Amino acid sequence: METEAESTILDQAQARLLARRASQGAIPNPTRLTMKCEKPQKIGVVTFPPEQESRPAINLLRYCGVPKKYEGYRLDSYEGNQALVDLLAGHVHTADSVTLIGKTGCGKTHLAVGMLAEFSKKSHDAIFITAPELLLKIRSSFGERASLSEEELIDRYSSCGLLVLDDLGSEKTSEFSITTLYLIIDRRNRSGRKTIITTNLSLEEIEQSLGARISSRLSDSKIVKITTMPDYRKKRGNNGRV
Repeated sequence: METEAESTILDQAQARLLARRASQGAIPNPTRLTMKCEKPQKIGVVTFPPEQESRPAINLLRYCGVPKKYEGYRLDSYEGNQALVDLLAGHVHTADSVTLIGKTGCGKTHLAVGMLAEFSKKSHDAIFITAPELLLKIRSSFGERASLSEEELIDRYSSCGLLVLDDLGSEKTSEFSITTLYLIIDRRNRSGRKTIITTNLSLEEIEQSLGARISSRLSDSKIVKITTMPDYRKKRGNNGRV
């Protein structure tokens, strides 16, 4: 049962709503606003009918930059190595960064996205990006049409709560891009922000292609070598990188 004060508040809100609809040329909806409360609430909080409350669901993984084809990847859907899944599940909410090393097709991207999905249950401050795409952004940061400057780009990718950097070391790059990439990884390392990196290369090969400084920073992370898995991509009939 509405009190007199509640009724007055609702009437005023209804009048404002109808006036706004009329100014927009909309047909007034005579449905009266109601106060819905299962528990005592402060007077003045207006709850709209369910049909007015509906909003499109936000795909959190897409919001974090995960490509559509990877959105179904979860830790519990990775088959063949439960001990590995359990190990990584235990590192989702720790401060430790993780570097996943393994041959193409062993499921590195699947595992990295699965960890991001678990992380996003508590925080949406996460970004997924492939290393080639990030390096492209770095190279483009000096162009006239660049959407982000070099410093803005470094700030964006070094300040998020979780950064998943997929497929590191898959292409040759300039010394300038390597330096910028190092700054991002180093800032995250010094500030204790979690980074998950997937790569086909050993730390020695990363040192040869990206330099000793980046290899050194990755050595500070939890190194997980996936060496005994069959080609997981072929097993799943998936043509995308995993």
